[in-house]
Amino acid sequence: MTPRTVSLLGSTGSIGVQALDVIARHRDAFDVVALAAGGSDPARVAEQAAATRPRLVAVANSDAVQAVRDALASAGAGDIPVEGGMDAVVAAAGIGADVVLNGITGSVGLRPTLAALGAGSTLALANKESLVAGGALVTRALQRPDQMVPVDSEHSALAQSLRSGTTGEVKRLVLTASGGAFRGKTRAELADVTPEQALKHPNWDMGPVVTMNSATLVNKALEVIEAHWLFDMPYERIDVVVHPQSIVHSMVEFVDGATIAQASPPDMRLPIALGLSWPERLDDVTPYMDWTRAQEWTFEPLDEQTFPAISVAREAAAASDLHPAVFNAANEQAVAAFAADRLPFLEIVETVRRVLEQYDAPSEVSLDAVDHAEAFARSTADALIALAYSGAMLAALGIAVMVVGLMVSIALHEIGHLAPAKKFGVKVSEYFVGFGPTVWSTKRGETEYGLKAFPLGGYVRLVGMVPPARAVKPVTFGGWAGNLIRDAREAAEEEIGDDDARAFYHLAWWRKIIVMAGGPVMNLIIAAVLFTVVVSGIGVPAQTLTVRDTIACVLPSGATECAPGDQASPAVAAGLQPGDTFVSADGRELGEWGDLTSYVSERPGQSIDLVVERDGELLNLTLTPASREVTDPAGASATQTIGYLGVYSLVEYQRQPWWQGVLDTGSYLGQTVGVVAQLPSQLYHVARAAIGLEERSESSVMGIVGIGRAAGDVTSVEGPGITLTDRVAQLLLLLAGLNLALFVFNVIPLVPLDGGHVASALWQGIKNGWARVRNLPRPAPVDVARMMPVAYGVFGILILMSLVLVYADVVAPVRVA
Repeated sequence: MTPRTVSLLGSTGSIGVQALDVIARHRDAFDVVALAAGGSDPARVAEQAAATRPRLVAVANSDAVQAVRDALASAGAGDIPVEGGMDAVVAAAGIGADVVLNGITGSVGLRPTLAALGAGSTLALANKESLVAGGALVTRALQRPDQMVPVDSEHSALAQSLRSGTTGEVKRLVLTASGGAFRGKTRAELADVTPEQALKHPNWDMGPVVTMNSATLVNKALEVIEAHWLFDMPYERIDVVVHPQSIVHSMVEFVDGATIAQASPPDMRLPIALGLSWPERLDDVTPYMDWTRAQEWTFEPLDEQTFPAISVAREAAAASDLHPAVFNAANEQAVAAFAADRLPFLEIVETVRRVLEQYDAPSEVSLDAVDHAEAFARSTADALIALAYSGAMLAALGIAVMVVGLMVSIALHEIGHLAPAKKFGVKVSEYFVGFGPTVWSTKRGETEYGLKAFPLGGYVRLVGMVPPARAVKPVTFGGWAGNLIRDAREAAEEEIGDDDARAFYHLAWWRKIIVMAGGPVMNLIIAAVLFTVVVSGIGVPAQTLTVRDTIACVLPSGATECAPGDQASPAVAAGLQPGDTFVSADGRELGEWGDLTSYVSERPGQSIDLVVERDGELLNLTLTPASREVTDPAGASATQTIGYLGVYSLVEYQRQPWWQGVLDTGSYLGQTVGVVAQLPSQLYHVARAAIGLEERSESSVMGIVGIGRAAGDVTSVEGPGITLTDRVAQLLLLLAGLNLALFVFNVIPLVPLDGGHVASALWQGIKNGWARVRNLPRPAPVDVARMMPVAYGVFGILILMSLVLVYADVVAPVRVA
């Protein structure tokens, strides 16, 4: 092969370093005439230049030029010219080399690509973003059919396979994807992955940006767009299949049913070498396949539900030739935010999707248009990322507030036990909030107060809750149950010691009830106070007769946005404006929002004379409600025609009388009892949702993780008119509901729950009363130890229930916002 001059762009990156390795092992085939690099590693640039002796070294970062010159001088190569800035990189691309290898990362590589083509050089293209951002510009700049050679392994494989037939014989192109670092994961499993995990590609050694793009499959999405421009193939004839082994790099399917695939070990030096020497091949570029050992090659369909990047890219490409530039630029911003821990992994592609939804492309494609598209994408993505980051901070704040609220609720619950117990003379040795290892504690008098590591409950240790063996009938049976009862009695004997007179089991039955019911009652009081604070202090949101905003059009059935040609809404046609307040309709005075909506809905297509107040003046407007078909409440399959106005009303908080909070507590208490009564059925459906057998209901019971997520949703949700007051009110209502649930759950008459101890105290009262009626001696106290086998069983059920709820709250959360 005649020696070729080479201009290498991106020399210190992954592609550049491997290209120089290929060139070093084939010195007679290539002469490096220009090197271009970003400038982040001046020493490496100087080392490369000293080894290859190019005519020009270009450094994109002008601030790094002097460092490169100094390093070259130290290496004895100070005579090599070094220029700075992107203009210097473009000059290196247009130097007139036989081959320009563009290994720059990002769409900044577009101008060098155009410069290389304009100079007549063969372009070995590893910078896929050139085609993604400016495919129309690049293909227009081509001076000959074979001037552009792909270096991406997949497109190099396609180029090699396409040698097997003519363009007219090709049915479709099939790109293979390794699946990246997270192949086989579900969306739930990807919710909390880290940048470090995303950089662990199972097969390829690539740069960080490309590796992260591989994890999201954005890299493959960009390659679909690249394949379209490289091979002039319609998008519907470009498919993607997952091939975890990364041996088959891509395939071409022909019209006769034959498929030609290119296979080789996963090593980028092969497509790099082919790009430099195309259409010839170099000797011994990479290790050969070992066909003497058994191998397994598998191919899997793409999971576009978990990894939607390719679908989003296809939609972008279908929208315009500039939408892919927006796709790429928005992705670069989102990936950078993910790498900086400012954006969750799953939000990378979602951010790109939202940016694309806001972009309107001009009709002409030019470099300026590409620049404007990318600037729009970057600024819009940055704004969305900042919003998401602030939302994440608000969510964290909401979770923290809920955790503190839960701990306070638990602390007050335990005070509900502690205070009456001390009042009645019972010795209380411990008062703790939480379970597990002790985080902090202090001793005041005879009681140790403290916090445990896990705020999932709390306890007070009342000496003598379990009567000792001398106070009750002996156990006459053995086995694990008998041993458990005897062990409980022995522990009680040891705990009571010399304080038998102050033991809990000596209390009158009604005092026991006061002590044990004190905790749940405290939760009920907390709930009532919180409901009262919300409805009487903050108020209840109510729609007013004031217009918050108008809706632009009468939306067709199934549509969510107005489109050109849609009928203007009656409100817009009548001239209604935000801030207008409805006064009357056809001479009828309007007292509340419901009066207006009822009147309008009953008169589709009929003219209505409205009086509105605007800036202190009364205006007369005429409005004709549009006709809309809605489901008839009388029957799910029936419809009825109603009048449509097309406005949003202003919502204001209206304070209620103080007793409304008590009434609401009673109402929600009834609903909570209903939920707890259906707990077995609820848990069954939660378990099915957790393993993917059904969707989780929005009204599903939640565990502690779900409650925390709900608090995060409430505080981070964004939307028109959502205020700090809304968030505070919702958090307080959530905490009130949690306290109601704690009340209802704790009064279930099963030990070790408070309700079980209340039930045993009631039984003691019944026994005592029956003994008095029959003039019998006072009976022995209720033997709580005999309930220990049941208590352990209930405790095991509670643990199992908690584990199911925690798992379900992670993999199939209830989103309340």
